[in-house]
Amino acid sequence: MLGLRRQSLPSVIQIQPVVYIKSETKCITQVNKYVLLKKIGTGASSKIYVTLDTKTQNYYATKVFKPVYFYGDPIKAMDHFEREIRILWKFHHENILGAHEALYSETNLTAYIVLEWADCGSLEQYTTPTNSLHLSEIAAVIIQVVRGVMHLHEKGYAHKDIKPSNILLFSNGTAKISDFGIGHTSQ
Repeated sequence: MLGLRRQSLPSVIQIQPVVYIKSETKCITQVNKYVLLKKIGTGASSKIYVTLDTKTQNYYATKVFKPVYFYGDPIKAMDHFEREIRILWKFHHENILGAHEALYSETNLTAYIVLEWADCGSLEQYTTPTNSLHLSEIAAVIIQVVRGVMHLHEKGYAHKDIKPSNILLFSNGTAKISDFGIGHTSQ
């Protein structure tokens, strides 16, 4: 049934085989040139891994989406995935998380979105009394989030889920909005 949906997938999604490499101690998953190193998060419909690009040695975050596990209707699941990819490719802004590549494996019915990796995690990690940001750092994050939200609104998009876990932080001081799964566009 999902094979029929291929025609409607955005052109950025390539159907690629998923390669599994086995070591003696554990199973390492490699998707094309990306090795999934460690699970760093779980969303409502996905798991997120730190990923190494074996060709460039750059690190990314890869969102792994198995529609059959998260939705009863595979067509509805793929609609959700396609929508998120279209949104990610539509917005190019320094305070909005960027997508690098999107892949889909018909073999195991799994979709992969390769994203920028926030090497400092999410803002949520810095909301405890023992691990908090200074006031000046909080102000810098808020300013960047507002810039990102303004860009989204200028393009007719409402995020609808701005929260600390969806604000990602980078070691260069940048804050970026992530997770475009439930927002909507007015256009």
